[in-house]
Amino acid sequence: MLESNGIDGEYTRILWNTTWIQQQNHEMRNTPYFDELYMPFDHLLFFGDLGNGDFIGYRILKGKVDTLNVYRWDHESDSRICLLVDLEQYISQSLAGKIFEHGN
Repeated sequence: MLESNGIDGEYTRILWNTTWIQQQNHEMRNTPYFDELYMPFDHLLFFGDLGNGDFIGYRILKGKVDTLNVYRWDHESDSRICLLVDLEQYISQSLAGKIFEHGN
């Protein structure tokens, strides 16, 4: 985030800008009917999307952001899938169009 305030792909926002991170996370945690559709979002910090409704983020453990793993939230199944080991891999593979090669 210090090097770039967001990265856009062809059909996706690989890395959201800081304003969008704040807005989207607030919305996901505070939209009233989401608690009837999805598991809680307070254990995820979203920072990007795949352009298909699925979001990308870090998990939050004991109130701290765990930056070792990048997760994909599937908006259709509400599943949370570990994609890649770190942010650098996620960004480089997303820019190369290879994010879906991992079976996710």
